[in-house]
Amino acid sequence: MLESLHIENIAVIDRLDVALGRGFHVLTGETGAGKSILIDAIGMLLGGRSAKGLIRHGESRALVQGLFRVDSPDAAKRLARLEMSPDEDGSLLLARELHADGHTVCRVNGRMTTVGALRAAGAVLVNIHGQHDSQALLDETTHITFLDKFAWEDIRPCMLAYAEWYNKTVSSRKALAALQMDEKEKQHRLEVLTYEINEIESAGLRAGEEEELLAKRDLINNAKRLTDALAGALEALNGETSAYTALSDAGQRLAGIAALDNQLAAMAETVAGLAVEAEEAARDVRAYLEALPAAQGDIGAVEDRLDLIYTLKRKYGGDISHILEYYEKISEEYRRISTSDAEVKRLKSELAGYMRGLTQAGDALREARLAAAARLAEAIRGELAYLDMGGVGFSVEVTPAAYGRTGADAVRFLIATNPGQPPKPLPKIVSGGELSRIMLAMKSVLADSDMVETLIFDEIDTGVSGRAAQKIGNRMWALARKKQVLCITHQAAIAALADRHSLIEKHVADGQTATTVRELTAAERVSEVARIIGGDNVTDTTRAQAQEMIARGAAEAAKGGENT
Repeated sequence: MLESLHIENIAVIDRLDVALGRGFHVLTGETGAGKSILIDAIGMLLGGRSAKGLIRHGESRALVQGLFRVDSPDAAKRLARLEMSPDEDGSLLLARELHADGHTVCRVNGRMTTVGALRAAGAVLVNIHGQHDSQALLDETTHITFLDKFAWEDIRPCMLAYAEWYNKTVSSRKALAALQMDEKEKQHRLEVLTYEINEIESAGLRAGEEEELLAKRDLINNAKRLTDALAGALEALNGETSAYTALSDAGQRLAGIAALDNQLAAMAETVAGLAVEAEEAARDVRAYLEALPAAQGDIGAVEDRLDLIYTLKRKYGGDISHILEYYEKISEEYRRISTSDAEVKRLKSELAGYMRGLTQAGDALREARLAAAARLAEAIRGELAYLDMGGVGFSVEVTPAAYGRTGADAVRFLIATNPGQPPKPLPKIVSGGELSRIMLAMKSVLADSDMVETLIFDEIDTGVSGRAAQKIGNRMWALARKKQVLCITHQAAIAALADRHSLIEKHVADGQTATTVRELTAAERVSEVARIIGGDNVTDTTRAQAQEMIARGAAEAAKGGENT
């Protein structure tokens, strides 16, 4: 539920903190006091559209924060999937800041997020319903969602079975589409693949070959420099005045006196070892020098090979390894197309089997929805009768449709506002007041299956009065036994039912207009209900009437709650 709301610099609201609680929370106030602004602020917090015009005149930014308490395990799981897990105590703080240059800053529990993320979280946490916000009922594509929510436990096994067959069918159809092509296109593709495969195969590429060729080219291009350097090194190591000759002579001289001192013996051994190493180094240099002409080879052949590799790299990949990967890929494609006739036949047989399973699962899902539709229609008719719309005929139509992710059904709500009339689609005949009551009836029926814990009703009682208003209030009161319900109303009969009653007021001080919200005491509540009844002319009679209405409203609401 929404525990508290903090607003800064939204229209005529300077700074506002509203504490909210469970049950039926009613907000009232005179026309123009800022009730709609409060709803706009909540809508902005929940990812709704915002405009720079919302920012209070003279200010550079506006801020809305809402602290929610998430008790529903299902809601917590949905939020976790959105990476918006509540804290350990179930609290979730949403915030949205609007700047004068038009950009917004959004946060969840202090962490930066996006407007889209706030909108997704808002769909889990709050439903806002007003005379214009009930438009979801006018969109027939949403009707199937209402029906499935109502009977989810009954429909769920059928939905899971259908989803399994649907996913198999989609995968099989995609695989088949990838193979199916006309014969001319097939032959052309095979020709292209044959050419590419032969070109790569004839090149005989191997991993690391390009690096070896580049090194060989460097050797050839530096042949004289290499030969001169190697010959000089060999002469220095093993010539007439070479390092080997000098080290051998030094070693012999030291060996001749080694018996005189142990240190001399060690020196003699070290020098003798150096002489051996010099001889080995000379042997290695000589071997490299003798093999150099054969290693160098033909520079033309090396350049031709590198040109071939460059051409293939440009056509098929960034290096030899990529070319070889591409070769494996096109070889597999060639094999698949060459044997596609048999594979197409197999996939067609597989798809036919999947379609039979999908059809059976779709039929079972439709039967489950048809049974649920009858129960939903009966429940809605019962709620409408209670809301003084007993003459209204309401039905839920389920008809076959194209196979989609959620089934092969089209669902729409039909209504007949007068006895004897044939039912017609809901969007064509309902008025705003009727639509609001139908939405209230729907919410009452779906209260147990809807994870959203906070419902906001914004003047849905417009166009009704007297007994109908009392019935609407009773139903919202009953709904508030299961959900947190916030209601902005102009009806005394509804305000009298509140568990908590707050007053929205507009004040002018120092030439500045500001809106405040405060919770009323019992005595103040009587005065406010009396004001709604009699306008500015509050008398002892209207006060007594308000007192009686509050007492009677509690009894009526309790009675209505028992009939829910």
